[in-house]
Amino acid sequence: MRDTRKTDYLSPSFLDTFRAGVSRPAAQFTADQILDAVRAWVERYGSPPTTKDWEPSRALAAGQCWRVDRYRSGVWPSLGMVQRRFGTFNEAIRQAGFEPRPARAGSGAVGESTRDRILRAIVEWTRRYGAPPTQSDWDPGRARRTGQSWRAARFQQGDWPRLQTVRRHFGSLNEAIEAVGLRARHPGRHGRAELGDRGHNLRVLAAVAGAAPDLGTAVREVASARRTGDRDDERDALLALASVALALADDIGWDLEAIPA
Repeated sequence: MRDTRKTDYLSPSFLDTFRAGVSRPAAQFTADQILDAVRAWVERYGSPPTTKDWEPSRALAAGQCWRVDRYRSGVWPSLGMVQRRFGTFNEAIRQAGFEPRPARAGSGAVGESTRDRILRAIVEWTRRYGAPPTQSDWDPGRARRTGQSWRAARFQQGDWPRLQTVRRHFGSLNEAIEAVGLRARHPGRHGRAELGDRGHNLRVLAAVAGAAPDLGTAVREVASARRTGDRDDERDALLALASVALALADDIGWDLEAIPA
């Protein structure tokens, strides 16, 4: 039997906001399958899905748990999957033959505070780039001054909070990273200590993403994603595989932090 204490490294706020409501689709969806899913959703619920319908964490932040229940009652694509296939969520709705719901004036992320958006951005950055952000990652000016223009360019490629915003709400970037349950990168930490931090962070990301049904399925999803050449799909499939591998390792009492020096 699995030792439930294995999840103690997750902070309560992280568990409440993410793990309780995030459910990763069991498989990747093609563009045609996403359009079929939109049509199936309309047939079942009478209107096209919204972004909160297919991103449970966003629904939770808005206090709409009933949307989470609907999403988990079937197998639906995720918001990120739709955006990667079609560019925008509304474009997928249009191509499925429906008119997207008009946005309300000043709607945005209803019910989600700036602190919540920062925490969510830290998780997504870590998932995308393999490690939590550094100060230079979220301060383009600092990155350019230290000769790391590639960090500034990477920051501009997404919608990320600026370092001063994080400091205003959490005091420091490291405190924000720790608030979400991850371990920040520290200069001078190498070898077993660095390996332990990476293992810890991977467990956190795996808990958010959810595990694929079994090891064989996870391996096949990685192979399928690699054949498509979609780097985002490949990253998601590898994260699911890591989740399964870590679960199996926990079952036999293996721990990254227990590796002898």
